[in-house]
Amino acid sequence: MKRFKLSTVNSKYWIWVRVFDDLKSMLDYAKKTNPEDLAGSVGYFHPYWREILKGKKWIDNPNTGELVINKKHLGNVVISHELVHVAIWLWRRKYKTLKLGDHVDEKEEEFCYLYGDLFAEFISKMYKHNLY
Repeated sequence: MKRFKLSTVNSKYWIWVRVFDDLKSMLDYAKKTNPEDLAGSVGYFHPYWREILKGKKWIDNPNTGELVINKKHLGNVVISHELVHVAIWLWRRKYKTLKLGDHVDEKEEEFCYLYGDLFAEFISKMYKHNLY
């Protein structure tokens, strides 16, 4: 299993990405760390709390979640699907909600750039860690 951080340009928020060698290892990890039944999944994103308690004070948590996938299912559909979940969660960190209008506007463009940055960074990290 390989693990690396993933973030977007100029963002203080990031996620962990865990890439398991096979589906069984990924699902075994999911059983230990995720309350949902993920038996039919080939990858998933688990968001983290927005705030954490540090001493007696609640602070903003820059670690936004964990993307868990396996080497046997690294196709475009799985990767793009899971990264949309990540992009939506990162968007919610900034704007609290994701609302799309009936036409392309500035917010939609901003969301698309967020997703594009995530996807590009993900692919770059996969090559860096010899996973592609």
